[in-house]
Amino acid sequence: MMGPPPEGLPEGVSREEVMNKEGGGFFFYPPGHPNYVPGGPCSANIQLEGQLRSTVHPQERIAPHWSVAKFQAQGMPEVVCEARHATFGPLKEVTGRLVRSNPPLANKELQNEHQVRGNVVYIKRGGCSFTKKARMAQRAGAVAMVVANSDRETFGMSFTDDGEPFDGITIPCVMISSDVCEKLESCKQSPDGRAPWTCYLSPMVDKQGAVYHEQMAQAMQQKQAQGPRPPQMQDPRAGAKEEGGIMRRIKMLLP
Repeated sequence: MMGPPPEGLPEGVSREEVMNKEGGGFFFYPPGHPNYVPGGPCSANIQLEGQLRSTVHPQERIAPHWSVAKFQAQGMPEVVCEARHATFGPLKEVTGRLVRSNPPLANKELQNEHQVRGNVVYIKRGGCSFTKKARMAQRAGAVAMVVANSDRETFGMSFTDDGEPFDGITIPCVMISSDVCEKLESCKQSPDGRAPWTCYLSPMVDKQGAVYHEQMAQAMQQKQAQGPRPPQMQDPRAGAKEEGGIMRRIKMLLP
């Protein structure tokens, strides 16, 4: 499902101001649009995120994508979770040491490039657009970007038009939830700035692409076509019996 080309910058707003804002989640076409999918991706929260965006780059992935993320460290239980892919960046397997970015938000050039190069960079959410984070990570030589979300949900990090080529981002970019981040951050990093964790990212084939999205949309359409379920008839005797049971228990508690 492709969207319209990106619109120009709003009057009086610089490109730098746009890049310093985070931006919304997935874009969804409004009702009445030829490409509108009734029910969206079965998530009211994601639908609300979509309302934050009025445009989508024609190359963005609209359907949700995930990778299995595994984090392993010596003497620690393995941490396994689903990592949500951004709407940009490739879907491919990646392995590398996990390195925290400096600055943590990656809202400017990374100061620890010598530590990040050839590894997976761990970046905090906030401070700038997800696109800018990806650009900073890639320029520092990271093989992938893992964004630490500030709550227990994840969403598809959207692309912000920064004037650079969309396909210039060539590293996988994923988001993990805050509860996973707490486990990872419970281990102190080594003196060289590297976390003790090794990160493995592997795309989930069963949740990829338009096929999965269409299946979810069809399921929602079928549910809507069935209409609301009729109220179930209750046996009045059952209600009376239940009420009587409650009254008996109340009376037993009275002096």
